[in-house]
Amino acid sequence: MLAAIFGCGGLTLTDEERAFFTKVQPWGFIVFLRNIESPKQLRALCADLRSCIDHHNVPILIDQEGGRVARMRPPHWRKYPAGEVFADLAADDIEKAQEAAKLTMQLIAQELIDCGINVDCLPILDVRQPYGHDV
Repeated sequence: MLAAIFGCGGLTLTDEERAFFTKVQPWGFIVFLRNIESPKQLRALCADLRSCIDHHNVPILIDQEGGRVARMRPPHWRKYPAGEVFADLAADDIEKAQEAAKLTMQLIAQELIDCGINVDCLPILDVRQPYGHDV
């Protein structure tokens, strides 16, 4: 098994991609916007990716955060707010912000699970930086 994560080029695996993944046995896969059209198509792609790998519990990753960072988009999936919304809410009511964030993440998780995705690259902490400021 190769300790690497690979993506594919389109909505379905090509014969060349399938042969490559079967040969190198990567640790997991990541899907991008270019790989997503509909729930049915995405479920089929995730199943096809898993079928290339000999080990169980193959990680299939996505970056699905909400706001502008959303690979799965309407009309098939919900549009979620950016993390900043929860930060703004927390300034007024931390408990409501925590509950809202928790419920939102549960909804995102269920949509991912329904499509065969089992890892979200959602950051634990983003630190907002002013534009034009060197970090």
